[in-house]
Amino acid sequence: MEQVERYGLETLASATASSSFGRYGSHLSFCQAIAEYSTLPDEEILEYLMRDILNVALRNTDNHGRNTALIKYPNGKIELSPLYDFAPMFLDPEGIARATRWGGALETEIGRPSWGRVAEALSPYVTEPEKIIVVMKKCALRLDKIPETMHQCGVDDYLIERLADRIQEISKDVLDASQ
Repeated sequence: MEQVERYGLETLASATASSSFGRYGSHLSFCQAIAEYSTLPDEEILEYLMRDILNVALRNTDNHGRNTALIKYPNGKIELSPLYDFAPMFLDPEGIARATRWGGALETEIGRPSWGRVAEALSPYVTEPEKIIVVMKKCALRLDKIPETMHQCGVDDYLIERLADRIQEISKDVLDASQ
């Protein structure tokens, strides 16, 4: 007999009491919630950072706090849920604005965070801040391979072509910030 096992899931919007529609989210407040509630906050904050680098590189502007969640396992472990609702929203004809931002000097140009400043801002949330730079560097080097991976996965050439320059720009931004 098959059984269904359900896990608790709480969006970051809910965890930060910022779940109203149309409201811009704050990456730092989401990272604070991750630090407070997750079992392994360092790992989860670094994962969250990598996800936002991908959001920026692949132009997923629909990155609001209801599209990222914490999953609660029966053994007590709490971590970021698997990635969901991730898409190149720049293609939406209605023009979806970047919903969650780093704010202030961390993202003076919407969609182009100052990754070095972001790394500094995240350092109080992790026990080994030097890992932030290591993760950023690895992420930047992996970004360059995304167009090839997209092609291997059958993503339309049109989309790959539209994103290729942006991916390279963001890879360079992140790599420069990690030097």
